[in-house]
Amino acid sequence: MTYRDYSKPYRDLGEAFIDIVLKHEKGTDEEISKISMWYYDFVSIITKIPLNSEGMYDGLAYHYHVDEPWKECEDELWAVDEVELSLLQLMKSKENLKSDTGQTEEDQTTLIRICNDMIGLFKESNEGDGKVYIKYYY
Repeated sequence: MTYRDYSKPYRDLGEAFIDIVLKHEKGTDEEISKISMWYYDFVSIITKIPLNSEGMYDGLAYHYHVDEPWKECEDELWAVDEVELSLLQLMKSKENLKSDTGQTEEDQTTLIRICNDMIGLFKESNEGDGKVYIKYYY
């Protein structure tokens, strides 16, 4: 299993965290890949997703801005829907992060690295190699 932990610097703050997990789809509960991050790094990435062509939120942006289902799951994993759309959104978010002048260079680099890892995980899922889940926890 591949595991990237970006949450370490924030563990003592008592803040929320997000895990993005790729699991085998059938017959096993085995994790293929996992990314852990501070909730606010996740927010920084998701809020860089623009509105769709109709001026609406959709995919991950919709879930973040409207209902945040991963928060309602408590300690359970929430299965991501619209993986292909979410992948495209993360790619756009990465582009927007690159042009963000409101972040320090260090923060911008970290967010782009996390976003790249998320893109890789969603790409793997989109190619049929598993299902993506999000877990929100303290």
